[in-house]
Amino acid sequence: MTKRLRGRNSMFQNWAEVALLVGALIGTALALSLVLTGLAIRRAPGLGLLDKPSERKAHSDLIPRAGGIAISLAMAGTFLLWTDFFPWPMFANPWSTPLAICLGILLIVGLLDDLYGLPWLPRLLIHFALAAFFLIQQTDFAEPFSWPILALGIFWLALLTNAFNMIDGMDLLAGGTGFLIGGAIFLAGLFYPSDAVIWSIPLLGALAGFLFFNRPPGRIFLGEAGSTTLGFLLASLSLVVVLGQAPHWKQFPALLFLFLVPVYDLVTVVGLRLFQGKSPFKGDRQHLAHRLLGQGHSQGKTLALMFGLTIGGILSGLGILLTDNELLMTSLLIWQSGGIVGFFLLEYTSGSLTPVSAKEAATKEPSHR
Repeated sequence: MTKRLRGRNSMFQNWAEVALLVGALIGTALALSLVLTGLAIRRAPGLGLLDKPSERKAHSDLIPRAGGIAISLAMAGTFLLWTDFFPWPMFANPWSTPLAICLGILLIVGLLDDLYGLPWLPRLLIHFALAAFFLIQQTDFAEPFSWPILALGIFWLALLTNAFNMIDGMDLLAGGTGFLIGGAIFLAGLFYPSDAVIWSIPLLGALAGFLFFNRPPGRIFLGEAGSTTLGFLLASLSLVVVLGQAPHWKQFPALLFLFLVPVYDLVTVVGLRLFQGKSPFKGDRQHLAHRLLGQGHSQGKTLALMFGLTIGGILSGLGILLTDNELLMTSLLIWQSGGIVGFFLLEYTSGSLTPVSAKEAATKEPSHR
């Protein structure tokens, strides 16, 4: 797998050219996203793409949930506008076309779910199938441990696809978290030369345009189509960058730290639901953001805390990835792991992670959606 996921290094031979290309891609994606997101807000009601108020949601109005469409079209438009100016074929690597296919299918499935509310099991099976489709084509089965790495990669893609869907419960949260992680992948791709950075650049611009309209009170949401495609894209790019290098133990904790908040949120909320005898796929108000709000924090402080946790995980993950000093790697690993355990214990002792009945969980005070 590692040989075929490796990106090409030619783009890093002229840093002035790289800076110009980065600015052009971000600027184009931002402009397109601002226009398309504004258009999506106006057109979504006619398409039935609206998030309806309920007892589990704080908003009392119908809110468009077409942000994923605007982000996807902004990225696609950016690639189309600039493809003739790239100094290398955009889709010459073996993973870009499969990734584009997977994202297109996820967008369609997400739109169907936003419109009609699809059952969780078919959606989950599709996530695993797309993860397998993407990774099998990149795998060299003659390499040692290719099967275990493939299995872990499939699980990772499906996990993050759902983690971003689950974390999308507050204005700016999923999009802002994705923006920070996308920036980290861009930096990692510069130091670990990889074509993955070319996907992350227009993503940052497109997310910035969406976040302008998603700031509280949000005028548009990502929707299932947006959150799942965002999670799959970021997880895929992280594998392209990290597994494109020589295998090393540091890659696995580094990936977990880069996606610290989505993974922590998913693991803890699924654990709570299982303790309560509930389906882990039945929505409630027990996500990390809801738990922080339940401790008396404002929405702004909750966002600041979660973005702070995300940045802390990113710094540890990048530090582990970019150093060859074993002592520094181990120190960062121990430091970040200790922080995670400490935060978990703080939540537990405060009562945020104390399992309650399913009925009580369903009627907890809503915070946003």
